[in-house]
Amino acid sequence: MENEDKVVRVAPQIKVEKEKENPCAAIRGMKEWIEDGGDESECRPCLLAPVLRWYRDELQQRGLNELAHEMEMAIEGADPLVIAEKFDDIKNKVPDDIKERLKEFDCAAQLYKEIEETKTNEQ
Repeated sequence: MENEDKVVRVAPQIKVEKEKENPCAAIRGMKEWIEDGGDESECRPCLLAPVLRWYRDELQQRGLNELAHEMEMAIEGADPLVIAEKFDDIKNKVPDDIKERLKEFDCAAQLYKEIEETKTNEQ
């Protein structure tokens, strides 16, 4: 992607050419994504910890400290499916602009394997 004028950032670490389809458009809910399990080369539950930090930080930066705390308490020591379900639930409790930002985090997690493979191939 040589020309930055033709590139758009669709999520953290994800840039696509403007003419191409946005890969984040097809992301699923986090619970559904975790339930799917993926293949043996990825550990989807392992990606929940960074997503939790991203969600918490975003909620706190937006002044939604109680919601951030509620989320952390609900998922402490919980099963990965419970954690993923809480992420999906949180998105239904926030204004649309924050919801879109949280979806970007979901996208970054769900496309992590592809991002890493692209980086490896570019080296």
